Amino acid sequence: HPKVKGPGIGVLGFSKSGDIALAMASFFPEICAAASINGCIASIASVLHYKGMTIPALQYETSRIRPTASGAYDILEAVDNPMEGTNQASLIPIEKAHGHLLFVVGEDDRNWKSSFYASEAIKLL
Repeated sequence: HPKVKGPGIGVLGFSKSGDIALAMASFFPEICAAASINGCIASIASVLHYKGMTIPALQYETSRIRPTASGAYDILEAVDNPMEGTNQASLIPIEKAHGHLLFVVGEDDRNWKSSFYASEAIKLL
């Protein structure tokens, strides 16, 4: 669109698409900014393939999923810690990002530990 300024593209992802936005920023030089809202710094639940590289899925344990009184499911504790042991292979190489990264987190997010992931991202950058 002619009103879009700049030579780069920005991407926005929420939850699972947050890790996809971070991956795009890490692999595509055209991405000059990425925002991850309540996302993760690892590839959760699905393998990520790009140009011969494979980032394995961060695993989760369904026995750690808890139903809530409302009937929704709390999966906060279900996802493995991406900073531990072999789980680190699932980390998205955000240190290779070509632009700016923004992490928006919710302290009451019962889906991912997005606040923890954002804190760990800062350490990696």
